[in-house]
Amino acid sequence: MTEPNPAALASVVVWGAFALAFVFGAVGNKTIGGALMGFGGVLALGCTIGQGISGVSTLALGSILAFFSIVAGAALTMKIQYWRLMKQP
Repeated sequence: MTEPNPAALASVVVWGAFALAFVFGAVGNKTIGGALMGFGGVLALGCTIGQGISGVSTLALGSILAFFSIVAGAALTMKIQYWRLMKQP
């Protein structure tokens, strides 16, 4: 990642081209996704990595169910995001 450039900041402020870009849709998606991940971690009694590695390796039925639910949720999310992307003009 590059360092902030004070000369570039001064230039856009002087020329009146400074604007804060904030995409509400992307922030909303990330906020909802983070909340759902937190809820899922509490519901599964642990984080997704713990369920996927530790639980499945011990063949715990709840962990196997949680792991496949995580994979299905990720696949569904990718399908929905791809559909939304292709729907845009």
